[in-house]
Formats: sequence, structure tokens, C-alpha cells
Amino acid sequence: MRRREFLSLLGGLSTTILTGPARGGEAPKRVALVSAAAPIAQMHEGSTSVPLTTFFEELRRLGYIEGKNLIVLRFTSGGQGERIPETAREVVAARPDLIFAFSSRMVQQLTNDLHSYRRLHFRPDLIWNC
Repeated sequence: MRRREFLSLLGGLSTTILTGPARGGEAPKRVALVSAAAPIAQMHEGSTSVPLTTFFEELRRLGYIEGKNLIVLRFTSGGQGERIPETAREVVAARPDLIFAFSSRMVQQLTNDLHSYRRLHFRPDLIWNC
């Protein structure tokens, strides 16, 4: 995925679920970062992965800083396809404000499991609840 396409996926963040940086007594936003293969240890702001680096850069540009006004929940099925449904259930049970998934199989499973959310919007590899 090219950087421009990736940024366009994140462009809606500021006008959807993440409407502005947390202020005062507001609870931090909770973002689920979900991978079907990447180890959790590689899912961080300083990652060498361009999509991950861009993801965190864009959140920071919008005023969200992990540990300050943002909680990043990390999930992976560790490259084991049979664990995708279990991982998706864990993500849904965590009730994050935003879900960002890196694989189409994971997105499909999350879509199937998100029946408890009132409204669901998604773009390729980006799902959020509003």
C-alpha cells in the first residue's frame, strides 16, 4: 500500500471517532491495532514497517500520543490463520473506539464479529465504530 493511500484511510479519523485530542477529564481514546501475522513487539511507533510508522505519525499529527491521551491495544494471531476468529473475538470484547486491521481476512472476521456495534463503517483495512 502506498503512503498516500494509507494516509487517505486515516484521513477520516479526525472527523469520525477521533474528533479531537482528549482534553481535561476526557478518557483516552482506545485504538486496537490488529495483525494476522506481525508480532506484538513490532507493533509500535518506532517500527520499521511503513504502515505502522505512518499510522502512529498520523495519530500524533492529530494530537494523539500513546500513553498520554491514547491507549493502543495490540492484537495478533501470530501468522496462524486458525487463530484469526479467536483474535477477532478478543478485539471485539475489548470494545475499542477504533479498530485498525492489516489483513483482509482479519477485516472480514472482525466485520462478522462486530454485530454488537450499532453502526459499522469500514474501508479496506480500516474499521471504526461511530
